[in-house]
Amino acid sequence: MLKPMEAAYLAGMIDGDGTISFKNIDSIEHQNPVITISSSDLKMLVYIQSMLNGSLSSKKITITGSITYLYSLEIKMNESVYGALKQIQKLLQSHIKIQEVERVLDQYKPESRAILPPNKTPRDMLVLKKAY
Repeated sequence: MLKPMEAAYLAGMIDGDGTISFKNIDSIEHQNPVITISSSDLKMLVYIQSMLNGSLSSKKITITGSITYLYSLEIKMNESVYGALKQIQKLLQSHIKIQEVERVLDQYKPESRAILPPNKTPRDMLVLKKAY
């Protein structure tokens, strides 16, 4: 469980620079919720990583002729992340981010550690399988 100040900080970062999405783990039917926060501030991402774990990556980019690094923290869903999302849900300001969190919380079941498959008809799933 996050401290109130940590929850507020995380909510602000997700509101501003974060994305909550689903990522395929082994097939189209099995998706894992992922929180991604991108920033040029490595110390801030390391701080968030200390709260929820996750993996850091970097990319060299050029902005107005000067080279800088953009860092990304990817946090895969686990029970502590589920709890953190429940905790920050009421602190988020962006309606889009609130909807993303609600969608993840509705589809992720921490007690079974299972991700529900996307809501698609069997016909849609067959078309998707043939496409890949």
